[in-house]
Amino acid sequence: MDENRQKVVGCETSSNKNKSRLLWDDFTFKQFVDACLLEYRRGNRPGTSFSKVGWANIINTMYEKTGKTFERKQITNKCDNMKKEWKLYDRLMRLETGIGGTRSFIDASPEWWGEKIKGS
Repeated sequence: MDENRQKVVGCETSSNKNKSRLLWDDFTFKQFVDACLLEYRRGNRPGTSFSKVGWANIINTMYEKTGKTFERKQITNKCDNMKKEWKLYDRLMRLETGIGGTRSFIDASPEWWGEKIKGS
């Protein structure tokens, strides 16, 4: 890992085949989500991604809240990975199991319940 990379990355990193990967602790992740929500509410996500101002504000907020400096690529990668994880979770909950995850209870069709009751 080069010297500049160590200065930029404020979190622990994991090396895999000479590639540095940022490890997100729970506190840093929560600050990231809060920063993204704030920029969304400010209108800095006009489409499917944040504007340049939005990304800059997220990076600045992350620095203020965590004391760690992030590159924009690290932040955008995290956001992209979160989208992929959400799509996988959503597909699993809606299509594979027949269960919806709304309001913290099982939201399933009567047909789904009938199949599950027969199977038990």
